Amino acid sequence: MASTTLEKATEDLELDKIYKEYFKTSGKSKYESECDAINKGKPDDAKAKELCKKLLYFLETIASLPKQSENADRCSYLRYWLYDEIGKIQTKHSTKISQIPFVKDLFVIGNKVNDKIKTNTCVLPNPENNIDLDEWKKRKLSYIYFENYDKIKQLSSSNDKAKCKKYSEYVKSFNTLFEKYKKDHCDGQSKSTITCKTRKGCRFNICRTCKGHSSCRVTKWKSNNVTTYRNGTPNRTLITRD
Repeated sequence: MASTTLEKATEDLELDKIYKEYFKTSGKSKYESECDAINKGKPDDAKAKELCKKLLYFLETIASLPKQSENADRCSYLRYWLYDEIGKIQTKHSTKISQIPFVKDLFVIGNKVNDKIKTNTCVLPNPENNIDLDEWKKRKLSYIYFENYDKIKQLSSSNDKAKCKKYSEYVKSFNTLFEKYKKDHCDGQSKSTITCKTRKGCRFNICRTCKGHSSCRVTKWKSNNVTTYRNGTPNRTLITRD
């Protein structure tokens, strides 16, 4: 599945609008001197340094938000923004995270600054070294799907043919990705399992039908074994098929 197809469908429905708004503009962090040594003397050191400064600005901004819900929402999207930005520097997206020299420094500096901020921090999880940038793009698009599930359900009831067409293309693209995850991670038993990360859990329908359009198979999942991480990071939810 080409993630570009799903990405375009996501943009057409403006399901990524909040994600874009959160990280549209950046400013100056009072901690940006921490970024001076990042990747020094290596290729892309200037670009990595600028990304580091943006990251610290957003960490400060998130920590300063008075509403815990807004803090949690922005924090949950931050990791996806960060890997998107890393992908603008490392343009070969099949590259493993462990092979990108400045990534480790970014996370170390980010969490060092979190220690200085102290309250309402958005903790950065350790990089998953065996994951590549393409996989992070797919995870971001999956996360956006889960976060917009209520909106997607509303679109499925629309009489607007144009909206239905866009919706159908989007669900078809997402279903392709989900089926791949299911094939790669399910155990093949009657109670299949797959891991996903969402703030609200993972109870959803893979395929719904617009009014006037032919029906399609509905796959229902239910969540259990939910572990909530602190500081607004997404839940890790084990979901099982009925």
